[in-house]
Amino acid sequence: MTTIIPRTLLRYLAVASLMTLAACQQPGTKRTATQPETPQQAAAAQQQTPNTAAPVVTFHLAQAQPAQGLAQVQVNPNASLYAVPRPVFTQADLQQVVTTQNNNGQTFLRFDFNPQGAAKLAQVARDATGSYLLISVRGKLIAVPQIAASYPEGKLPVPVQNADEARSILQLLRQPSS
Repeated sequence: MTTIIPRTLLRYLAVASLMTLAACQQPGTKRTATQPETPQQAAAAQQQTPNTAAPVVTFHLAQAQPAQGLAQVQVNPNASLYAVPRPVFTQADLQQVVTTQNNNGQTFLRFDFNPQGAAKLAQVARDATGSYLLISVRGKLIAVPQIAASYPEGKLPVPVQNADEARSILQLLRQPSS
C-alpha cells in the first residue's frame, strides 16, 4: 500500500502544478493555418480578436481516476475520464496545425507549438506521462491522446481515422468565430 500512496500523491501534485500552469494562460489568437504565421500576422489577428473570445482549440489534462476538482468527461459510451477544468493549452500556444502521414500511411494532425507552448508541452510530458489530453475544437472533442514522455521540437502528432477526418477538423479550425 505504501507504493500506491506516493504514486497517487505524485499524480495529484502533477495535476495541481498543471492547473497552476493553466491558470497563467491568457486567451490568444486563432493560429490554424497550414503555414506558420508571421509575427505581424499574429499581432494583427490578436488586435482583431477580443480577449473575451472563447478559445477555438483547447487541450485539457485528464486522468482515468476521479479526484477532487476534476470534471468527469464521457469520452465514449463506455468510458469516462476526469479532466482539469481549465485548459493546459489553447491556440495561443500553437504555431500551426498540419496534416501529416507516417510511412505506414496513418494520418495525423500535427500540432506544432510555439516556443512558449513547446516549453509547457515539455513540462506536461515530464509531469503527466501516461495521462491524457482531451483536445477540443470549438467545444467538440476531436481526440484523446495519451501523453508520451517527450515531444521533440514541440510537435504533438495526434492520429486521426483518415485524411478526410483531418481535413474536416482543419476546416472546423478555420471557421470564422460567430
